Amino acid sequence: MGFDDGADQLKAASVTVVIPTYNRGPALRTTVESLLRNDPQGLSEVGIIVVDDGSSPPIGDLGVRTPVPFGITVLRQENRGPASARNRGFRAAKGQTVIFMDDDVVAPPDLISAHVAAHRRFPNSVIFGRCRRKPPEREDAVFRTMVALDRSDTTTANGFQQADRVSSGQLSVERGQFEAEGGVYCDELSTPAAEEFELSLRLKQRGIPALLAASIVAVHDSPLSIEALCRQQYKHGLGYAEAALRRPDTRRLPELAAVIQKAQALGLVAWDRPRAGLRALASGSLGRATLLKFAKLAERWAPQSDALRPLYVATIAAHFAGGVRDGLRKSWRSPPDRHPRVGCPRRNEES
Repeated sequence: MGFDDGADQLKAASVTVVIPTYNRGPALRTTVESLLRNDPQGLSEVGIIVVDDGSSPPIGDLGVRTPVPFGITVLRQENRGPASARNRGFRAAKGQTVIFMDDDVVAPPDLISAHVAAHRRFPNSVIFGRCRRKPPEREDAVFRTMVALDRSDTTTANGFQQADRVSSGQLSVERGQFEAEGGVYCDELSTPAAEEFELSLRLKQRGIPALLAASIVAVHDSPLSIEALCRQQYKHGLGYAEAALRRPDTRRLPELAAVIQKAQALGLVAWDRPRAGLRALASGSLGRATLLKFAKLAERWAPQSDALRPLYVATIAAHFAGGVRDGLRKSWRSPPDRHPRVGCPRRNEES
């Protein structure tokens, strides 16, 4: 990875990897096995905590062999979202370094040691790496469109760069940074992306650097289709709205502020603004369904053609905008057993 830190500096390092998961099924094993293939040299202990966030059916025996110094623990809780699941795993963590990793991410053999080395080099920081899309067996227009839209995937720098917003696909912290708070994320926020905005702002307020480690690269091992991308973008749109409504101070972040402003403007349709009217129609439920159906029909005829890219981009954008608009209309409520304060997660644990 290009770090100067030698293995002798990592001898006393202990690490916990927390994986929140929901209905991932047998595919979760791929993620866990990729961690077990990591080089353990210089690491005294590597605990893997899988937090089952209300999967149906619940996660059973993963059926994997855990060589020394690895260990696996599975915790279960009612469905509360990825932020709450990550905090649950954090409270059970024993490692000096805690790595959060999504349940569809495949880790390279040096991911764990690279995160540890990064914290040695930049103490008291939050470190996150990149997650690339797994190429399909036969590259198609959907994959090329997603790669073009994925800003993190086009980064070519080998070093570290300050980031305004964290990404939780693979993110690490020093346990002591957040231990007193009982968690890293605001588990009142239940939609993916919402908790990242809140954490990003809180890090900025506390003066904790959020560093993108461009050379720590993992792979997203999830289905890549126009339907899957649209579902994902719609959920992310909901997350933007949840952050803006339930944590209004996150609107100080330029990215979130710009998206919310644009989404609100879509509701102000006038006859002299035809383009805004078309965007508003496209982001509605009927418009999204129509675009998606048209995109699926078009790709039957020319799945490899880059002429599909404008249609894919429009369809994905409509689903994201629709998620934001629907989220802004939603009445977000916290379950009665949650504390509303950031860093004060629910303390009653299920087994």
